[in-house]
Amino acid sequence: MSGPAHNPVSPPALVLAGPPGVGKTTVGRALAAARGTEVVDLDAVVAQRRGQTPAELIRREGEAALREAELEALRGAGGADVIALGGGTLTTPAGRDAARAAGLVVGLTAAPGTLRTRVEASAEDRPLLAQGMDALLAQRRRVYAAVDKRVDAEGRVDEVADRVRAETGGVYRLEARVGDTTSRILVGRGLTAAVAGAVAHLEPERPALLVLDQGVPEGIRSALTLAVADVVGVVPVTVPGGEQVKTWASAGQLLETALAAGCGRQSVVLAVGGGATCDLGGLVAHLLGRGAPLVLVPTTLLAQVDASVGGKCALNMPAGRNLVGAFHPATDVVADLDALASLDEAEHRSGLAELLKMGIIGDAELFARVAGGAPVGPAEIARAVQLKAEVVAEDPFERGRRRVLNLGHTLGHALETASGHALRHGEAVAIGIAAVARLSLARGWAEPADVEHILRGLTAVGLPTTAEPGLLTKALDHVGADKKSAAGQVALVAIQSLASVVVQTLSLDEVRAGLLRYGGDR
Repeated sequence: MSGPAHNPVSPPALVLAGPPGVGKTTVGRALAAARGTEVVDLDAVVAQRRGQTPAELIRREGEAALREAELEALRGAGGADVIALGGGTLTTPAGRDAARAAGLVVGLTAAPGTLRTRVEASAEDRPLLAQGMDALLAQRRRVYAAVDKRVDAEGRVDEVADRVRAETGGVYRLEARVGDTTSRILVGRGLTAAVAGAVAHLEPERPALLVLDQGVPEGIRSALTLAVADVVGVVPVTVPGGEQVKTWASAGQLLETALAAGCGRQSVVLAVGGGATCDLGGLVAHLLGRGAPLVLVPTTLLAQVDASVGGKCALNMPAGRNLVGAFHPATDVVADLDALASLDEAEHRSGLAELLKMGIIGDAELFARVAGGAPVGPAEIARAVQLKAEVVAEDPFERGRRRVLNLGHTLGHALETASGHALRHGEAVAIGIAAVARLSLARGWAEPADVEHILRGLTAVGLPTTAEPGLLTKALDHVGADKKSAAGQVALVAIQSLASVVVQTLSLDEVRAGLLRYGGDR
């Protein structure tokens, strides 16, 4: 049986921001022409709707009236491919929210001297420049940092447009809604500015807590720390990577450090690292001041595809993995593929397991591409994130459909715990998926061809499909403690076909017997 067709993620609209004279409108026209469309220039839209220029509106009604008019125009520009903001659109939280919702926010930059020269002829039409360009730039420094990409706007218009295209190509913008919170997700390369931009957008009034996985290369940690420090004070704390960090002791120590340094609910918690570090940072953010904003920078393939999306954060307990936690969605997730270059082969394979899992759940072509050895780039990661976001939006707190995301996890989590976390998450999940596939075939839920295809795909990328008998037997003791179990029943995610799964409720004894039979060599 074939699954749903591949549904690639579309490139985002470009939203140009920056100070007066930086060239937002002229560069926007060049970018729009290349896309076969027209730029939406907020200044022009405001003038058309209000019957007066932005300068006239400021003089007659004040700057607040202009910001409200810009906001109205921006919210009405849905579907536009290229938008040129006003010079002060980002100065209000509502303006930043609307810009970020419209697409990828590109901050154009130029030297103060260049800007002064460009606005010289129209200085009379720019009342906010009465204080001088240098004073305006200083006043709006953090505002202009609240962007996703920063592009040098010196030089000819065509040169600047080329730079914008080069910087934004292959960057995807998605959303994952969890209850009342929407996480804004960027997937691409060269996204250091976007991390600082996410923090700047939140306007923290206290120092930011940076939870840094020591497994992340020093160069990446330093670059991110410096970028965030440019917009707010920082409290950097390096933690061990891996599941061993997800303990009460680690969380307590982080909270004590944060409080001693003056962090609180008005801070931002920024977690940089693998899935375990994202989990720890999320729970610390949930507890700090009864809830501080969270920005996640996942640096492993596994974390970019799975752990950073959906709002779950948890700690491990002796009885099992992720048994204590909360839902605390990040305001922003920045998945920069440049961080993946340092991953070893085993860690990369572990991440492929989650990509394949998402393909089994909802995209046969994604599964085929990954299993076939195609390079995993921003488009593949963005598609997997999109699939997960769709499921999470439908069932944010895992009371129904979201349970399908646990495919392979009933046995996978048990194997991780039984191995003392020596078995990587992706490896354990791959074994769990293989066991469920064989069990689904034996129960008549799945067709032989689909099960064989899934097993071949897991093997093709180097993932295990069976566990050693001793480990498998030990793992079964942890299946009943799993959070997916209740009153002797287990909600097991079974396979119907490639790109189609269903939750089957079985007794704990049935699940244990089935996983024991189909989780090892037969």
